[in-house]
Amino acid sequence: MSKNILTDNIFLLRILTSIIFASIALIAIIYAGFFLLIFVSILLILMSVEWIKITENKLDNNLFIFKIISNLFCFLLAYYNFYAGLFSVFLIAFFFSLFNKSANLHKIYVFMGPIYICTPIILLLHIRLGHVYGMEILLWCVLVTCSTDIFSYLGGKIIGGYSLCKSVSPNKTWSGFFVGIIMSVIISFIFLKYSGFYTNSVLLWSLLLSVSVQVGDLFESLIKRKHNIKDSGKLLPGHGGILDGVDGFLFCAVFTYLGVFLYEFV
Repeated sequence: MSKNILTDNIFLLRILTSIIFASIALIAIIYAGFFLLIFVSILLILMSVEWIKITENKLDNNLFIFKIISNLFCFLLAYYNFYAGLFSVFLIAFFFSLFNKSANLHKIYVFMGPIYICTPIILLLHIRLGHVYGMEILLWCVLVTCSTDIFSYLGGKIIGGYSLCKSVSPNKTWSGFFVGIIMSVIISFIFLKYSGFYTNSVLLWSLLLSVSVQVGDLFESLIKRKHNIKDSGKLLPGHGGILDGVDGFLFCAVFTYLGVFLYEFV
């Protein structure tokens, strides 16, 4: 075992942070209602702050606050099923991005923010409130994300080997990639077997969702690398920022939605 992973402070911090964050998310998912509304609102605000700081500079305070509030407003409009208003807010965001002069690298990253941050959350909200097994599906999504993240990190540290994508994230390995997928599929199978709902495509979809988590992780790493930033923030010990902690979850959310409403795996 390389480096005694069990006594690695970074790993222990990562595990502890994941457990605490996932526990709060699980409570919000289970009880829904006002608690879910508050939890997701706070999450969106923090993600928006980090994304803006990564992709923009020389941004005055008024515009900074406006961008954060507009992302939060998108979620609230979706929560109350006012989708015409949601579309209008996205149009306004697009309009602002066309004339944006504060982009750190390129205005496309500025425009990408509301879509990248808000869309997965809105899709999960639709599942939670609109599907008979909404709670179980969201719990599965959280479980896949956490198990993939933890065991990918663990597998990469213990086994080591070739880098998965050295130009984007040199610390991620193929061994971690496969260990994360295998363990996520096993844990998903056990969870789905005893959760009250089940799908014949459990192995396939668990695999796809686990892969989506790792793609999401690489995507955010690419964004940070392009902007010469190591971490999106410092709020989650062992992870970095909020975006560092939920990057895989955001991609997993989109693929979960596709599986539920387009392919009807449940």
